[in-house]
Amino acid sequence: YTMILDDRHEVVFCHSPGTALEADNALRGVSWLSLLPAEDRPEGLRVLASVADGRRANLTTHHVDAQGNIRWFDVIASPISDGTRRTMLVARDITHQKASEAHALWMARHDPLTGLPNRTVLQDEVEARLAQDVHDCPSALLLVDIDNFKIINDTLGHDAGDALLCTFAERLAGAVGPQGLVSRTGGDEFALLVPAARPADIDRTGEQLDASLREPFLYDGRLLECSASIGASVLHEDGATRSEVMKSA
Repeated sequence: YTMILDDRHEVVFCHSPGTALEADNALRGVSWLSLLPAEDRPEGLRVLASVADGRRANLTTHHVDAQGNIRWFDVIASPISDGTRRTMLVARDITHQKASEAHALWMARHDPLTGLPNRTVLQDEVEARLAQDVHDCPSALLLVDIDNFKIINDTLGHDAGDALLCTFAERLAGAVGPQGLVSRTGGDEFALLVPAARPADIDRTGEQLDASLREPFLYDGRLLECSASIGASVLHEDGATRSEVMKSA
């Protein structure tokens, strides 16, 4: 869209391609800052201050349309050199670019097959919890390795192996709940961070995981047996660094 603001930063002209003229006219006399989300208004003030000093400035902001969709815009503000102290705003829709950036960021921190956080996320979280006082966030690290995964891949194919991995991911997440972190660290290996105020908490979580993972799963009309090996370590007690904790588990 293109807007012109008067010296009070109110809209005197607006044109949005594909928008009815009445909708554009309805914005006349409206403060531009009031059109911004509350969190972007301080940045909007910075932009207006730059324009008042005769400089161009820009900001990235968003708008929620009538259908509830979020649209992102890169807005360039320029002073109009005619002595009226008016401002011209030209906004470029960058919604697609924002979505691509968000997807790339998600892909960098998640496993594309299961959708679980990846090893990078796990390592960051382990180090963050080790940096905390042991009493603030008592946690255990559980490493889970699917038994005989190669046999399933070799006899039934990689599609069956992928289905097994996704089934394990769902069952691990369901057993741990929202208080834990479940990640896929590679191949047939998963890692979990779970609350563990007492040793009994680790035993209980391990038993829940073992029972859930041993349930047969259905693939291509066949029930397949599956199980996993689980190792555990307690943060701070079994290591003071990420590598020590993971080695202990």
